[in-house]
Amino acid sequence: MNKHHKLIAQVSVLSSLMLGGVIAPLPTSMHNNDQVTVQAAKKKYYFKKDTAKLRDLKIKIDKVRFLSPSEDGTTDKNMVVFEYSITNLSNKDIDAVTGWQAVFNAYQKNKDTEGKLEVGSTPSEYQDAIDVQTQKINKNGTVKCVTAYELADTKTPVVLKATKGFEGKKLGQKTYKIGTFEQAKDYSTESAN
Repeated sequence: MNKHHKLIAQVSVLSSLMLGGVIAPLPTSMHNNDQVTVQAAKKKYYFKKDTAKLRDLKIKIDKVRFLSPSEDGTTDKNMVVFEYSITNLSNKDIDAVTGWQAVFNAYQKNKDTEGKLEVGSTPSEYQDAIDVQTQKINKNGTVKCVTAYELADTKTPVVLKATKGFEGKKLGQKTYKIGTFEQAKDYSTESAN
């Protein structure tokens, strides 16, 4: 095999390793005057800006709201509500609630504990989301849903942390400063009028 064919074979092996997700150093037998440009592979799984992407699903946070207790009694605590779109990228049984909970947890730091927030009741104004939240999402299907967390206080920022699976590798986090509190809408009485 001549020098040129050997170089092509080495570059082919390197390319297939990189495409397969394995990052390997350049072969040591390559000569210094042989130039090969290798670009780092994009991260497969991430949480950037407002989007988390994993192998089986993608979640985009569409809006974040801060709600005061509702008049209908659905929520008796201040809450942070994440409105999101979730897409099932696989043939697996994924619903909006399980998908969110497999990726995200919310925290409000305090002096004694990690400050993990409790999932709260979904306010009644989100009836459309409540209706689909536990239904299986078809492959490449997208549904809109919400998750609400009960706030520990109204001053400490909320940190949303994303992981790959329930206890998996950290993908990233985003901090949300407490915003203006809105009154949760009471749709149970509005629909009766």
